[in-house]
Amino acid sequence: MRAIYICVLLFVCAAGLFALTTTTGPVAYVYVGQNIFSTPEEISAFAVFSDGSAQKVSGSPFVGPSRQIVVSSGFLFGTDGKNIQVYRRLSNGGLAKSSSVDGTAHNDTPQGSGVGGLTLDRTANSLYAGEINFQGADNDAYAEFANLHNGTITWQANTPINVDYNSAIEFSENNQFAYGTGCFFANWDVFGFHRLTNGQLVPFDVGNTFPPNPNGDILCPGPAAASAKGFLAVSYGVANAGSKQNIITYRITSTGGLQTITNSVVATNFTGVDLRFDPTGNFLAAAGQNGIEVFRLNTTNGTLTRIGSLLEPTATFASVLWDDSGHVFAISNSALYVFTLHSTGLTLTGVHAVTNSGSLAVLPTV
Repeated sequence: MRAIYICVLLFVCAAGLFALTTTTGPVAYVYVGQNIFSTPEEISAFAVFSDGSAQKVSGSPFVGPSRQIVVSSGFLFGTDGKNIQVYRRLSNGGLAKSSSVDGTAHNDTPQGSGVGGLTLDRTANSLYAGEINFQGADNDAYAEFANLHNGTITWQANTPINVDYNSAIEFSENNQFAYGTGCFFANWDVFGFHRLTNGQLVPFDVGNTFPPNPNGDILCPGPAAASAKGFLAVSYGVANAGSKQNIITYRITSTGGLQTITNSVVATNFTGVDLRFDPTGNFLAAAGQNGIEVFRLNTTNGTLTRIGSLLEPTATFASVLWDDSGHVFAISNSALYVFTLHSTGLTLTGVHAVTNSGSLAVLPTV
């Protein structure tokens, strides 16, 4: 049996996970890129078990590009800002270098450009790299690489140019739409792509996404997260240093457009935040410069409700991800934190020292 669900309140199931697995093996592998002031760059690998405990994989850390990392069942992909390294995943969760390509080779100005965010689509057939300064300063684009599932990738196409096409993007559950955000010169930008069957990204207008703004502030969007239930959450705040972030939700329409959910704005205590929905799409984790918290998504009206209290308020988290077993992972610049979701919120399961950590990838195994 893969999971037992805990139900509360009128026998309504409170979660799509809270998994209690019967397996004695790992329920996930977690990879942490060590790249902040690190020479050489490294990747630490952890095996995570159903009780939330974790142990380092034999041979970890593994030397290689790790500024941005993403993982599929067979491979992990990392970049040093120019090259994209493909690592083959070993049976114990370890990594072995397989191949490498120049991620900037097909840019209009390869000498002055760099690789930014990496994203795999939901099938892991395509790898998308945000290309910084693709065509001179501040002219960015996304490069699509086909994942050949044999330890190599090959360049396929580039998107049109946009000043905000440089970070990771979020795919809808049906894999047909991708979304990103940007705020070049404090200009609000939530953008979308249609993903064609060949993996090509085609830009389209997602509609008016500007949030309520009673004070007439200059607002900037931050990281976004797509829910399997057909919603997109976007963080945002006033465009100045130290502003607290809010979260707003949008309904993803059948054509990919975004419809603002009325009264969906929730305030956070974070001045910087990362967002991620769990695989069921029912729960949103938000981690930032003052801790971590979790919200339940009302899948009927698209609003968010806090579950439990803020945890680790003295920590500064840079990234947050889930596995399929109710575990939430977040990294500070010195550690990997593991949390477990219960009906009353998150509990801290463990803290594992990882020096100079800067990127995070999670691969569920159950």
